[in-house]
Amino acid sequence: MGDSRYDEAPLSAIADFRNGKGLFADLYASTGKYPVFGANGQIARTNELLNEDPVVVIGRVGAYCGSVHAAFEPSWVTDNAIVARPKPGADVRYLYYRLKSLDLRATATGSAQPLVTQGGLAGLRAHHAPLTEQRAIAHILGTLDDKIELNRRMNDTLEAMARALFKSWFVDFDPVRAKAEGRQPSGMDAETAKLFPSEFVESELGEIPKGWTLRAVGDLAILSGGKQLQRELIFEDGTIPVFGGAGIMGFTAGHNADRFVISVGRVGAYCGQFFSHRGKAWINNNASLIRPNNERFAEWLFIALTHANIDIIKKGAAQPFVSNGDIARLKVLWPGEEAIGAFSQQLVPLLNARDANDAESKTVARLRGELLPRLLSGELSACHDPRVAEPVP
Repeated sequence: MGDSRYDEAPLSAIADFRNGKGLFADLYASTGKYPVFGANGQIARTNELLNEDPVVVIGRVGAYCGSVHAAFEPSWVTDNAIVARPKPGADVRYLYYRLKSLDLRATATGSAQPLVTQGGLAGLRAHHAPLTEQRAIAHILGTLDDKIELNRRMNDTLEAMARALFKSWFVDFDPVRAKAEGRQPSGMDAETAKLFPSEFVESELGEIPKGWTLRAVGDLAILSGGKQLQRELIFEDGTIPVFGGAGIMGFTAGHNADRFVISVGRVGAYCGQFFSHRGKAWINNNASLIRPNNERFAEWLFIALTHANIDIIKKGAAQPFVSNGDIARLKVLWPGEEAIGAFSQQLVPLLNARDANDAESKTVARLRGELLPRLLSGELSACHDPRVAEPVP
């Protein structure tokens, strides 16, 4: 039962709503200062600033209308989303969790192209905690989300380390160059160094290590198209990710791929982008599935694909796409199973650390999911310790 102190009122009592603003694609910048949010969360970065203060982003139109995302740093929000700002006397993180707990999509109009409006959101009624408890609730739930975000950043660092090693060995050919110059390759033992040649030869890719060959992706993996999944079967939380053209777009209960999964965007702005996942997954119809023939070189193949020149197989201009056949014919530089095995061995501690972080994040997410409705309803008090009533930076 909810706390009687939590008064029911429309969302307009704690938030102001306005539409985002369109931003030309040529103003996107990969190293931009500020994140750009669309209907399904962050889509790019830019040096243009629209929202200086923290806000909550709500998908406004299409498949992701009603989805809720946090923009707690200066940002830009496009016109595919609505910006929610806390009114005086309301906490922005509490507003985020309050909105996450509601079925905002239920306020949408239209069926073929559903649309969430400012007015529909403003009139939606919910129980709202007093400011002191809002801050306490935000502190508890925010601490759990911060841990998940910290684990995500740690995993980004681990993946960057794996990519740096791949680049050193298989793109810059550092061990081969060292041996060609009569030096011992740095960062590896003598046995591993024996796996690399000491000469280069010319190829259609330019200069490559002697004995290494070009192999088609179709020789190393099986490619198949994804399958459309109904929107009502895609959820914000879960254990089986759904991969679309831009990566994970939600979670579901079933799967059409398992073990090690490589997904590639097939059409549109994200075509030719690769994503990987260990375990069960659903590959949606805007993506294709790449199943490595040998799991020993699965991680190597994924990173090799991200280094491949995918632009040479893209077709179309206004709506670019890549076909499974063209990806299958795409060539990657094959250094041999022994060199790939040595690389995979180097990855083991990085992958184990990444998996441990992922497992911890799932546990924390489950705890957050259990606490959120109880805290927001007042069933569980958040204010036992007055210190947590202070604003969260």
